[in-house]
Amino acid sequence: MIKLFIINALLILASFSANAQSLSAKLKQAFKTDDVSLFNLALKEDKIVIDSCLLLEQKPYSLFAISIRSKSIKVLQDLISTKADVNKICDDKSPLMYAAKYGELEAAKVLVKAGADVGLKNREGKTALDYARKYEKKELIDYLSK
Repeated sequence: MIKLFIINALLILASFSANAQSLSAKLKQAFKTDDVSLFNLALKEDKIVIDSCLLLEQKPYSLFAISIRSKSIKVLQDLISTKADVNKICDDKSPLMYAAKYGELEAAKVLVKAGADVGLKNREGKTALDYARKYEKKELIDYLSK
């Protein structure tokens, strides 16, 4: 029974890896420069579904999470305007959890205003506030505690 579980888990991981897209050089540049036009061009050229999880450093991230990590607030706002899922979980974290982890208060405010669920929990039962506490991000702790 345990062997069957392990085999199924490996097959699921293998199928995810086979289907997950990596970031193209153009998309990386768009995030690095916070260039919305280049971002949208790269999405079209790479045929990326806006709510997909993309591989970055061998881990799946949403486009929101990547924009937060790269401090690309214009790209983040563009994602919101295109109605991307502000609660999309990739690698067991929502965009708001990433904002809390990286201490990105402005991104957190934009996400909450756009409808991000402050009380959303991952598989471990952690919320964005838990990540703010774990990484000692005082401004985020104060903001998410309200």
